[in-house]
Amino acid sequence: MPKRYNLHLYILFISSAICSRAQTSQEPSQDKYPKFISITPNYGTVWKHRKYLDTLLTDANPRGIEINIGWQTTGRKPWQQILNYPRWGFQFMFYNLDNPNILGKALFITPHIDFFLIKRSKHELYVKIGTGIAFFNKYFEASSNPRNILVSLPVSASGFFSLSYRYIISSNWSTLVAFNFNHASNGSMRQPNLGINIPALGVGVHYTFKPERMNLKKIELPEFKKSLNFNTNLSFSSKQSPSEPLNDVNYMAYTLTSYFSKCFTRKSIVVTGIDGCLDESLNYELRNEPDYINKKHSIYRLAITAGYEFVLTEKTHIMMQNAFYVYDPYKVDIPVYQRYGFKFLPFESMYLGYYLKTHAGKADFWEFAVGVKI
Repeated sequence: MPKRYNLHLYILFISSAICSRAQTSQEPSQDKYPKFISITPNYGTVWKHRKYLDTLLTDANPRGIEINIGWQTTGRKPWQQILNYPRWGFQFMFYNLDNPNILGKALFITPHIDFFLIKRSKHELYVKIGTGIAFFNKYFEASSNPRNILVSLPVSASGFFSLSYRYIISSNWSTLVAFNFNHASNGSMRQPNLGINIPALGVGVHYTFKPERMNLKKIELPEFKKSLNFNTNLSFSSKQSPSEPLNDVNYMAYTLTSYFSKCFTRKSIVVTGIDGCLDESLNYELRNEPDYINKKHSIYRLAITAGYEFVLTEKTHIMMQNAFYVYDPYKVDIPVYQRYGFKFLPFESMYLGYYLKTHAGKADFWEFAVGVKI
């Protein structure tokens, strides 16, 4: 496996865990978060999100086991109280993908956080989101497994979303019903890169080692001030071109982003700005275009962006953006794209980020960013 690819995975996995691990630092050991474990069998399907997949893959109904190990926040930090005392933890999801020769088996390891929609004495409804890594024992190989165009590397980035209902039987035991959605993609680091999507239904049990809500705290929140900031960052990525024939060459992609951010509430930041994009894989995709051969246009693209940042913790934001190309001479992709990911603020005026850029659900590349806020 290329060293550059390994480096990207290490950065991704470490970044995914920061959100979950940061909240435990410098906290008193005598007042630990209540721990829990849940075990949930899952039954789902491999979503054929392209029509031509019907001719390549038979219907598959994955069966899996989901194990969650986590902690209930108690309000010791302001963000925990602001977000209604969420839970956080690590999910281990093992799937038999019901197609041993083409899809094989998969293991998802995902740091996650649970946000409550309803929280009563006996009932809970919550959403669970997370991002991590996925391992596959079967993936695309031109000679031995050409029909698996969903997964092209043994290790990929993953995302997870769940809508879950929990019925509390006692202070320790609960039952769970969950609709889960697992996604894995390598972000175009290797082609083909359709990605695999697994919607599934799970029913299981939840055990808490000590009562979760007995130590929930109310603290005086710091004064909130609305703010307007200017941000600029440079992001980079490595990707392959989806153009046929596949050439198995990695190209660099760069994006220079400048935007204003307005903080309206303790949880919400609205952003708007511009992107300047340089994707060197276009040199391969456009190699036969007359305008490109005659050097009539450059491969630079310019876009206007708007989006939203959800303040997860004091140091971690979830980023969601939409963008529209205003300069895109070759129109290789549709004119709009999205950016999803995490932004980490180790210092007040500096941030790091990793984002997935997609064109209407088609992954373009992972971005690793370094930026400043003024």
